This record gives sequence, structure tokens and C-alpha cells, in this order.
Amino acid sequence: MKKLICLISAAAALAGFPARAATINEWNFYSDPAGKTLSNAVNSVAGGAVFSDGGAGFLETDGQGGLLCTYNDPGTTGLWINGAMLDASTGNLTAGTYFLRYDLEYDLNPTNDSGTLAGFAFTDATGEKVAGVALQYDVAAASVPTNLTVTELADLGTNFTGKVSFIAKVDLGTQKMAVWYDLNGTGSFTAEGSPQTNNIDVTLLSINNLHLQTTGDFRPAGSTNSAKVGLLRMSDSFADAAATDPTVPALKYSNEWTFGRDASVRPLSDTINSGTNSPLAKFGAGFGSTVFTTNRALRCIGEDIGTAGVWTNGAILDASLITATSGV
Repeated sequence: MKKLICLISAAAALAGFPARAATINEWNFYSDPAGKTLSNAVNSVAGGAVFSDGGAGFLETDGQGGLLCTYNDPGTTGLWINGAMLDASTGNLTAGTYFLRYDLEYDLNPTNDSGTLAGFAFTDATGEKVAGVALQYDVAAASVPTNLTVTELADLGTNFTGKVSFIAKVDLGTQKMAVWYDLNGTGSFTAEGSPQTNNIDVTLLSINNLHLQTTGDFRPAGSTNSAKVGLLRMSDSFADAAATDPTVPALKYSNEWTFGRDASVRPLSDTINSGTNSPLAKFGAGFGSTVFTTNRALRCIGEDIGTAGVWTNGAILDASLITATSGV
């Protein structure tokens, strides 16, 4: 029975166009309200990738800067197959060097009967060729899929709770992968020239997707266990991959509408509230033709049909708050 930090790869020649941005994609869940699936979480890089749908009810944002994994495998053999396996297209990358950053907090149960796998990786267009890192808690020596090679990086022993951070570098020119990891929850890494694991062969012919896999048991029946993803990042430099993860302030707003991730022509009633209250306030419906989102802002274009409607004509919308009788 082992809890391992693993390198997952599947292994040849590459050529193409490098990325043009330093941080290419990032999900830090800082601005996401509770209850959002990864497909609806904020990518803080404008125009960045979007993950596929999936994970409703067991892989959702917690409103406090994390993506919470609570899946309970109904059987005992779902380590590699049961749960969420989500992809976000990166375009067709066939040359250059790319980095993954992955922060994960875990609280696992020793009575877990399927094992737990929480990994973040690059894949090709087929999804069969993979290069990335994972936390693997294997209670039953489950068979690894035939297309994958798993390399143990570190054994966490009897630590059923903890916080870990990884950086994985994939060089498409040399077809090699290097990994830096922090097992102490500090989010700090050794120097760029000193990865803990280096020169691992990979077989990717191209990078086409980011892949998040959370499969197996995270919250066995009767437990409150879970794992929480704190950061998913893709960059083309080590410095950007290693940059400090934003911290959610203790006094984050109870209700907040910033309109930064709202699609255009969305009425105020459908905009994202990124606050932390439970339940979050929601504005009433109406006036979508005159008050709507555009270019990360709320636009008001109503015109009064008379000359005396400054206080009465147009949009008057309310959002119900939790009743408070004391405090500030």
C-alpha cells in the first residue's frame, strides 16, 4: 500500500511552433465561486484554453481558491478509469519547451478501497501519449494502462494528509522530461538547473491538450476526505511556472461581480458572483436588452422615453442577501 508521487509518460520526434506567451494557461480558482466545474472555472490568461465538461457534484470549486475532488468510486478497481478525465486544447504544439505547474492538497483515507489518482499532464491528440505528474495512492497494486509508463519520484509513506507542488518540463526537441517537486507545502522549488528528476524519455509526437485526471476514491463512503487542486498552470519558462500561487485573502468579498469571465450579452441575473457567501446573492431577471455584459464590463444602454424618468424608468434590479442584524 503506497502513496507515491509519480511521473506518468507514454515515448519520439517533434517539430513545430513554440508558444508565444510566458504563462500560457492558468487556473488558480481565486475568483471562482463555489460549485463551478473546471469547464466553468476562470482561466486567468485571456483567450486561454477551456476544459471539457465533467465532474459535476464531485469535482467543483470550493469558493476558497481550490478545485475540490470528492469522487467515491462505486467499486474497488476504478483507480485509473472511474472519476473525471478532462482535457483543454492547447493547439498543436510540435516544438519548444513547455512547463506544467500543479499544486495539490490531500486528505486521504487509509480505508480507501480503490486507490486514488490525481494527475496533471500534457497529451497528444489521441490522448494515448502522455507526459505529466500525479499523486497516486495505490492500495491494491492496480494494473497500469498499457499505453503508460509510471516512474516513482517519491514515496509519501504513511502521510495521509499533505500539500505538494510539482513542475514538469517537457522538451519536445530532446524528447525529455524533468521534474521539480516540493513535498512540504511551501510551493518553493530547487533551482532551474537542479530538478529532482531529469532526462526521462517521453514519447509525445505533439502536445495537443492539457489533461486533468482525478480517478478512484477521494471520499470513501462515510468519510469527509478529499483532495484539492490549488493551481494548474502551463508556461514556456521555468520562472513563470515557479512563480508564487496567488493567495485567497481571508476577507475575500462576500459577494462580488467583476464581469471578467462573463460572456458578452449576458444579463446581470446570469453573471458570475465570485464571492464566498453561501448562498451567493443573485440579481433578479430582466432588462437584458438594455443592461448586459460586454468587454468585461456591465453595459447600460437604456433610453428614457420621456423626460422625467431619472428615478423610475429603466433597470431596477435587486439581489437578496443573507439577513444580518449585527456586525460590519
